[in-house]
Amino acid sequence: LERKNIPYNVKKAVNILELPLTEQLFNILRYLVMEKKKTFSGEELLFELMHSPWFGISPTEIAQLALYMQTGKKANTPQKWRLLLSNHLLLQTLELPSAAAISRLSINLDNWERLQLTMPLPLLIEKIVYESGIVSYLLKETDHVWNMQLLYSFFEFIKDMHGRDHKIRIPQLLQMVGRMNDENITVPVQRVVQHDNGVKFYTTHSAKGNEFEYVFLVGCTKNFWEDKRAGGNTYKIPDTLTATPQDPQESNKTEVARRLFYVALTRAKKYLYVSYALNDNAGKAIEPSVFIDEISLHGERARQSVPVGIIEKHLEWAMQPVQDVVIKMANAAIIERVLQQFTMSYTALSKFLRCPLAFYYEMILRVPFQKNDALAFGSAVHNALERLFQEMKLKKGEFPTKDDLLNYFKYALYNESSCFTEVQLERRMEQGNTLLSEYYEHYIHTFHKNVEIEYKIPRYVLDGVPVTAKIDKLEMDGDTCTVIDYKTGDPDKSAIANIAPPNEKEPNGGDYWRQMVFYKLLIENYEDKNWKVAIGKFDYIQKDKNGVYKQIAVPVFEKDEQVVRGQLKEAYASIMNHEFEKGCGKDGCHWCNFARTYKLLRPVEDELVELDDM
Repeated sequence: LERKNIPYNVKKAVNILELPLTEQLFNILRYLVMEKKKTFSGEELLFELMHSPWFGISPTEIAQLALYMQTGKKANTPQKWRLLLSNHLLLQTLELPSAAAISRLSINLDNWERLQLTMPLPLLIEKIVYESGIVSYLLKETDHVWNMQLLYSFFEFIKDMHGRDHKIRIPQLLQMVGRMNDENITVPVQRVVQHDNGVKFYTTHSAKGNEFEYVFLVGCTKNFWEDKRAGGNTYKIPDTLTATPQDPQESNKTEVARRLFYVALTRAKKYLYVSYALNDNAGKAIEPSVFIDEISLHGERARQSVPVGIIEKHLEWAMQPVQDVVIKMANAAIIERVLQQFTMSYTALSKFLRCPLAFYYEMILRVPFQKNDALAFGSAVHNALERLFQEMKLKKGEFPTKDDLLNYFKYALYNESSCFTEVQLERRMEQGNTLLSEYYEHYIHTFHKNVEIEYKIPRYVLDGVPVTAKIDKLEMDGDTCTVIDYKTGDPDKSAIANIAPPNEKEPNGGDYWRQMVFYKLLIENYEDKNWKVAIGKFDYIQKDKNGVYKQIAVPVFEKDEQVVRGQLKEAYASIMNHEFEKGCGKDGCHWCNFARTYKLLRPVEDELVELDDM
């Protein structure tokens, strides 16, 4: 109805903990906690929350600041976002229109970080909401009534949490919200959409007491009426009042449904339209409600059919694509300076093929990135195994003990501690000790000792593209090598699609397939070495469900090399042409969702307006 601009009225329960407004408020609180725990540990959250529209900071100016931090030649160029935002003199010299808003945000963050230790939680959040400009911004929005209702409900939730525990602080609140989300516990609020003379949506229960000129009663099938499961708070009417000879066992349930059906029928003043489908989407026949037979004869019912042409037009309209994720980029001249030193790695290639917008944020702007606990755990395991083989080479073939390996892991995991909560750190420590102990005991007597660890292929040009690579392990046999890449995930959940070459479903091929082909290309075309790749393997540190270790081999053929060479050249040409303002649009893409959440999208037909060079 919204897409057809038809007004309507509806009430709908929504969970305020899942809405963009509250999520952005929680991001501010998460940032304050992270900075209190460890200075500069919340840089990635700071970059995100800067895009909140109520702060009044232009997204393109944020992108320009990101590029400035990379290209600044002077020794005093800040390399942390928090330091950059607090350097008011520098912001003025850059002549940014949003300089005053950036400085105001910096001052507010300093103030909120101090007050989080002394101010009661409801007062702190109230201060954040008003000083950030959220209220004034929401009041200017078209849907300001709903936004203020949402904000009020959020405050009530915070006050309720504080009423239960007057000592609650931000970390305890965030922990509570996280547990609520994990257990699907909602904080519901009724969203009311109301337009004059609009289509009114009601359940039969909520329609009681109302009358309408025209009523459309849809979905009158058995599964929606007689077979629908009732809630747990139903009152059973005595059998002597509801028993019927046709339905002695289910008489109460049927009679309650019949009374409700009667309520629906009697809402109409002039016109009543009762309908039901004959088949479901899979083509399976659907049985109409018994109440249809009670109010009409079969011959009185009109079987409606819709002409194919109308269906086609409706489907064409309904399946129109949603707006592409296209953003406005920073100044092209500054991006060009960054690209002068750009070198294509496997990570860069796969990231661009997966989502050009993610490539822009992570590889061009190099925004702060906080590893999740799974990625941080994987890094710690990699570092421990790297250290194991490095020590073996120093000791001329003698491997360190299992306890040494576990100590390497413990040290590496604590270096990643900012990525974990206390509970996550404890669980990952236990998991790593178990996995590495079993892995060590299984392979210690068969480990290949003639190896190259974390082998770095320096920058060189392949087919006109500057390339480089860093490989976990090379097992050498003369001039022939086996490429090994460690994987810490569950081998049973590793999709076969990851190692598949290009196909109809994945025209670019799987990421693991491309990784091994890329490594083979770079190794065999590196002129300083005369190496050949025998095969590539993904070595899983964790056993599968049958208790067996997996090493998945990926053979590479000449046609695979040609495909990846083509991907490499095409992707590099697109990158050099700055063709990364459009995202993949997938629901699970972090940066596409980021652009949607912070309203960074621009219409595709708009021309890019580039800002003056700084």
